[in-house]
Amino acid sequence: MAKFLSQEQINDKNGELDFSTFLTIMHMQIKQEDPKKEILLAMLMTDKEKKGYIMASELRSKLMKLGEKLTHKEVM
Repeated sequence: MAKFLSQEQINDKNGELDFSTFLTIMHMQIKQEDPKKEILLAMLMTDKEKKGYIMASELRSKLMKLGEKLTHKEVM
Protein backbone atom coordinates (compact mmCIF):
# COMPACT_ATOMS: atom_id res chain seq x y z
CA MET A 1 0.00 0.00 0.00
CA ALA A 2 2.95 2.26 0.51
CA LYS A 3 3.24 2.87 -3.23
CA PHE A 4 -0.10 4.72 -3.08
CA LEU A 5 0.91 6.97 -0.18
CA SER A 6 3.53 9.69 -0.11
CA GLN A 7 6.31 9.39 2.46
CA GLU A 8 4.73 12.34 4.30
CA GLN A 9 1.38 10.55 4.58
CA ILE A 10 3.11 7.42 5.90
CA ASN A 11 5.02 9.43 8.52
CA ASP A 12 1.94 11.43 9.56
CA LYS A 13 -0.09 8.29 10.18
CA ASN A 14 2.54 6.46 12.27
CA GLY A 15 2.13 3.41 10.06
CA GLU A 16 -1.65 3.26 10.54
CA LEU A 17 -4.41 3.85 8.00
CA ASP A 18 -7.88 5.10 8.67
CA PHE A 19 -10.68 3.20 6.94
CA SER A 20 -11.32 5.95 4.37
CA THR A 21 -7.68 5.91 3.25
CA PHE A 22 -7.73 2.11 3.12
CA LEU A 23 -10.83 2.16 0.87
CA THR A 24 -9.22 4.73 -1.43
CA ILE A 25 -6.09 2.61 -1.76
CA MET A 26 -8.04 -0.59 -2.40
CA HIS A 27 -10.17 1.16 -5.03
CA MET A 28 -7.05 2.34 -6.87
CA GLN A 29 -5.55 -1.16 -6.71
CA ILE A 30 -8.68 -2.84 -8.07
CA LYS A 31 -8.93 -0.33 -10.93
CA GLN A 32 -5.36 -1.24 -11.97
CA GLU A 33 -6.02 -4.98 -12.16
CA ASP A 34 -6.75 -6.49 -15.56
CA PRO A 35 -8.31 -9.97 -15.21
CA LYS A 36 -7.81 -10.84 -18.90
CA LYS A 37 -4.11 -10.00 -18.65
CA GLU A 38 -3.75 -12.05 -15.46
CA ILE A 39 -5.43 -15.08 -17.08
CA LEU A 40 -3.24 -14.81 -20.17
CA LEU A 41 -0.11 -14.56 -18.03
CA ALA A 42 -1.17 -17.65 -16.06
CA MET A 43 -1.74 -19.55 -19.32
CA LEU A 44 1.65 -18.48 -20.68
CA MET A 45 3.35 -19.63 -17.48
CA THR A 46 1.60 -23.00 -17.76
CA ASP A 47 2.63 -23.45 -21.43
CA LYS A 48 6.28 -24.17 -20.59
CA GLU A 49 7.00 -25.73 -24.00
CA LYS A 50 5.61 -22.63 -25.81
CA LYS A 51 3.17 -24.65 -27.93
CA GLY A 52 0.53 -21.93 -27.80
CA TYR A 53 -1.96 -24.10 -25.95
CA ILE A 54 -2.35 -26.17 -22.79
CA MET A 55 -4.08 -29.50 -22.44
CA ALA A 56 -7.61 -29.44 -20.99
CA SER A 57 -6.55 -32.02 -18.40
CA GLU A 58 -3.73 -29.74 -17.24
CA LEU A 59 -6.10 -26.76 -17.00
CA ARG A 60 -8.58 -28.82 -14.98
CA SER A 61 -5.79 -29.94 -12.66
CA LYS A 62 -4.62 -26.35 -12.07
CA LEU A 63 -8.18 -25.12 -11.46
CA MET A 64 -8.72 -27.85 -8.88
CA LYS A 65 -5.42 -27.30 -7.02
CA LEU A 66 -4.59 -23.58 -7.12
CA GLY A 67 -6.23 -20.55 -5.57
CA GLU A 68 -9.89 -21.12 -4.81
CA LYS A 69 -9.85 -24.89 -5.14
CA LEU A 70 -12.64 -25.94 -7.48
CA THR A 71 -14.23 -29.39 -7.56
CA HIS A 72 -14.11 -31.74 -10.54
CA LYS A 73 -17.79 -30.99 -11.16
CA GLU A 74 -17.15 -27.21 -11.20
CA VAL A 75 -14.44 -27.43 -13.88
CA MET A 76 -16.33 -29.79 -16.20
